[in-house]
Amino acid sequence: MSTKHMVSTPTQYPYSPRAKPRTCGKHVTYYEDTVDEFFNLMTSETYVDLTQLRRLSRYGIPGEMRSDAWKFLLGAEKADRTDDMERNQAKESEFLNAIQTTFDERSKVRTEINKLQRHYAKPLPMASYENVIGAYLHNHPEAEFSTNWVHLATPFLLTMSNRVDVYHCFKNLLEKLV
Repeated sequence: MSTKHMVSTPTQYPYSPRAKPRTCGKHVTYYEDTVDEFFNLMTSETYVDLTQLRRLSRYGIPGEMRSDAWKFLLGAEKADRTDDMERNQAKESEFLNAIQTTFDERSKVRTEINKLQRHYAKPLPMASYENVIGAYLHNHPEAEFSTNWVHLATPFLLTMSNRVDVYHCFKNLLEKLV
């Protein structure tokens, strides 16, 4: 049995004894009321309660909600959603300006992605890795590239379709780790 595409996720415990199980992927069961709680919390038009989001996330985040939850938990999206449009334009501008430049560590990034590729059945988005890590290096000239960055960026690149969101989650994660 191949383990290339298997990802382990913590067991989800029901918040209600009458919760209906819901399968999310092959190995994890989430409960409909938990998924509904995540959905209701994160689709609020004006404010996302981060304390409640942290509580819900304690035992895992359902796959379809994971990328949105990470944006809020890492601070890439603000809890106050009243000025999202202006904030999103500024974030996109920052990322697009940064990816126009080249960086010296490109070959190191490619080498690490090739090593990581052996563990995944589908091809990894090499250009996206280069853009996200290159943008971070451009905007943080004092930072030194680490091969661990490729591994830290992987969950974001595999779950988020918007590379601007990937960059800001990656940036905020690195800032929390340093």
